[in-house]
Amino acid sequence: GQPVSTMKRLQTAAVAALCVAVVVVEAGKKRGKKGEDPVSPYPEMSKVQADVVEWATNPMIYGSLVCCFAVLAIGWERKNEFAKEFLGTILMVVCTFTPGPYFGHLKGYEEWLAHMAGVIVADYLCGGPHVNPAVTTAMFVWRKISLLQWIVYVAAQVAGGIVAFPFVQALSTPYGVTIGGPGIAPGTTFEDAVWSEGAATFVLLMGIFIFCTTWIGQIYPVKQPIVAAVIRGCIVYFGKTGPAINPMLGTTWAFYVSGMVWPSDASHYIVYWLAPMLAASVATLLWSCFTLTGPFEPHRPSHDDGHAPGSLQATWDHHFKAFGDKSAMEVIKDYTESSILIRYDSATGKKTEAAGVAKIRAAFEALFHELKDLKGLNAPVIELDKTSRTVYLVWSCPTSGIKLATDSFVMDEDFKIIRQYLTVEHK
Repeated sequence: GQPVSTMKRLQTAAVAALCVAVVVVEAGKKRGKKGEDPVSPYPEMSKVQADVVEWATNPMIYGSLVCCFAVLAIGWERKNEFAKEFLGTILMVVCTFTPGPYFGHLKGYEEWLAHMAGVIVADYLCGGPHVNPAVTTAMFVWRKISLLQWIVYVAAQVAGGIVAFPFVQALSTPYGVTIGGPGIAPGTTFEDAVWSEGAATFVLLMGIFIFCTTWIGQIYPVKQPIVAAVIRGCIVYFGKTGPAINPMLGTTWAFYVSGMVWPSDASHYIVYWLAPMLAASVATLLWSCFTLTGPFEPHRPSHDDGHAPGSLQATWDHHFKAFGDKSAMEVIKDYTESSILIRYDSATGKKTEAAGVAKIRAAFEALFHELKDLKGLNAPVIELDKTSRTVYLVWSCPTSGIKLATDSFVMDEDFKIIRQYLTVEHK
């Protein structure tokens, strides 16, 4: 099917959040005794509005949210990613923090199943956001995201946590339901807390690597329930700190439950931030070493050293010249390990995909082998769009048997080609 746009996913997530909230509220009604008055327990709209205004005008609330949203000043081009993490975090909290209060009284597996469903729903509707600074840190160490993305994602996650907990509790209070959150269990030593939170995060990240980045990850109905089960297992077996298994949850819950005051004890940040971050980094490095990916990727491309075009035009000029020279070594300087080249041959109906510098270089070497005579090379259409950082190219080389070819290039903020779509029609 056609890919779903980021904005459409976000709109779907917003609608889904309301639907989930309604379901949760209806479930809460069932907790009451038979014969209760079915009149809605919610206060008048004027009272709700007053409460919202009071909450939003709390200096600690709006001051904290302003600080989180301020990162967009240095990363405005990442606004959609910020929104994805922000809304994804709210939806994740709504879906995963309500099963306990609403279904825990059933004393069975209903709570587990509801929590698993919540994890899957939140992930699917928002297109797989991180919603967890530990996961974001792992992706940074694995060289999948930039430092700017790390900053934007974490800020969005914290902002989502600030909003989510009071929102869920506001829905729950009229039904006598009180949500809970992660905290250090009484009698737990500092060392045990650090170990518990770190170990839980390590297990979570290894589960994500094994079940999301291998062939299993290609089968969503299999992958996501397994990940949800891993999360549930961590909650059961590492309960001394909640566990949060998520620095954002540990801190924004502490912020909410203390009356909108950020934790001032350094031990809190060691347990809920430093330990998970280190555990996530260790898990990532071990996985990278085992799979020869990320920082352990062999033959790191030399094009990262010194080749920084700085503009769309500069990248295109370099790429076009390298193509005309049939120099695969020069061509790959315009790509990164995250780049993907997709080629479709209209004569055979075959589509091939090359991901990463080594495979893209091989693809160009094969193409250059086809282009034995460049005397007939012609490019009647070359369109550069600086706003979208894209290039559209129409070319032909009848002297080498290529009747018509089209290329669409998409570049990242560093003006490296991250996507290329090539269609070739032979004579």
